[in-house]
Amino acid sequence: LGGSSEVLFNEVEGAIKIDPSNNRGTWEGWGLSLAWLANLFGEDEHLADALFTMQESVQLVEGHTEMGSLPALGLNIARYNAGGTCGGQRDGVDVYQGVSTDACQFEGTQCKWSGTTDYRRIQTFWMNWQSKDPTDTSSWRWNVDLNQRKMLLNAKERNPDMIFELFSNTPPWWMLHNKD
Repeated sequence: LGGSSEVLFNEVEGAIKIDPSNNRGTWEGWGLSLAWLANLFGEDEHLADALFTMQESVQLVEGHTEMGSLPALGLNIARYNAGGTCGGQRDGVDVYQGVSTDACQFEGTQCKWSGTTDYRRIQTFWMNWQSKDPTDTSSWRWNVDLNQRKMLLNAKERNPDMIFELFSNTPPWWMLHNKD
């Protein structure tokens, strides 16, 4: 859009009016997508308190009252990102969240690493298209994404009426043409 916002607003004809008698439905609540935040801070109980508790306020640093407290957000929707990447950190030596960081392979094709920062790569559970058996540990990695799963449990613990949603930004890496 060219020009200034002043011009855009001046071009609007009429006024916007809110009609409170027009029912457009109800909100289920408000929340956040866990994804990267939970991948980094999923084990942080204080952050979970700040985000999901229904209390009026929380103390982020236990035992440090001089730091004061913050209002709790009381979020009641948590969106879980079903990831599509494989492996933890890229050096192939470290173990991230108890999962081998060796590059994953599928039908002889090895997962490629992109320039994506480690905490932004949310790992996939499903490793083999041919396997529909969730007990097949060579095809399903149920031990990945521990931090995001921990934040889900923290949210539920703080608000039993929590609404959970599932979303994905990408299919598993082995379904992608570039294998990244």
